[in-house]
Amino acid sequence: MVFGRFVAAFYIFLGLTSPAASALPIDGTWSESGNVDGIKVYRRPFGDNGLTEFRSKMIISSDISRVAAVVIEGKNFASWLDGCKLSEEFERQISYDPRQSLAGQFTKVYGVNSAPWPLSDRDYVVRSHMEMMPVKAGEPQGYLLHSELASDSKYPERKDRVRMLAMKVTIALTTLPKDPGATEVDMAIVVDTAADGPKTLTEAVLKNFPANSLLKLSGLVKTDGFDAKLANALRQRLSLANGKAAE
Repeated sequence: MVFGRFVAAFYIFLGLTSPAASALPIDGTWSESGNVDGIKVYRRPFGDNGLTEFRSKMIISSDISRVAAVVIEGKNFASWLDGCKLSEEFERQISYDPRQSLAGQFTKVYGVNSAPWPLSDRDYVVRSHMEMMPVKAGEPQGYLLHSELASDSKYPERKDRVRMLAMKVTIALTTLPKDPGATEVDMAIVVDTAADGPKTLTEAVLKNFPANSLLKLSGLVKTDGFDAKLANALRQRLSLANGKAAE
């Protein structure tokens, strides 16, 4: 089957911001469309092509650096991204030195997402890199993580899977002002619904993707399924950046 335009540019935004500077404000463009285990699901039109963006958020009892370390790790995708059944981080250029520039640091990941009949499984190769998020003086510093589709000869297209063309996932991580040990995770996803199946089926799969992923993420951060050294480096980097921002 051919997945016409399952448009994908995997884009994750990790932001440690104040509530007033939320990366994903819930404004009048969003409408509530259900819930998953008490987690509200929102939707809104996206662009002029008839696309729909779905969104959910929840508070996770873990500090932001630990959550960020879990989300950044490509090998973790299959452990928390809903429907992802395989994720292989096959290239990695990441420094644990919090003082080293993030420029030139990146990871490459091959992933496979399952799809219900009559759709075929989707696969993709993404290259991810981080940068510090610009903030005003006195505001906490954060990260901006970009993941874009890439190609690699190690993972050629396969007949039994449909290679993703584009997708956009946005995740905002916010430290709670009164509880630095907790993180609000706000996740949204939008894809092109011109698929190898009816639009209603594709949207039914996507609708609960953020909420289901967040539920899995909340469990994963409680385990050892993350790079503790990376989490510590991210924590130190934020501390250094926050100190400079306050000057």
